[in-house]
Amino acid sequence: RLASMIEQYGNPAVAASSALSVLPGTNSEVAYETMRLFGRIDHPATYEERMNALISGLRHSLPRVRDGAALGLASLDDPQAAPALKKAVEQERCQELRDDMKQVLEQLE
Repeated sequence: RLASMIEQYGNPAVAASSALSVLPGTNSEVAYETMRLFGRIDHPATYEERMNALISGLRHSLPRVRDGAALGLASLDDPQAAPALKKAVEQERCQELRDDMKQVLEQLE
């Protein structure tokens, strides 16, 4: 449904979905899946907005959401995300997530 909404409404749908996924009290699994989907949706008109949402997701307070953002960036496979991901790796406190982010960074570089 999210993909259909983004295809129909474009960047406003991405912005709204992104904003909702980071609100306090939002289920972390919903936010995680939103981030992952942002990377898998094939919709060129919203690419930049989705990329920005994923980069912002790397700074989320919950590790699960940061993981979803990293996976979304892996799906986009865009080297332009490498600097933001490198910074996220340096700041990540969870060792397992840091290792996963490093793998994505290697893919992008």
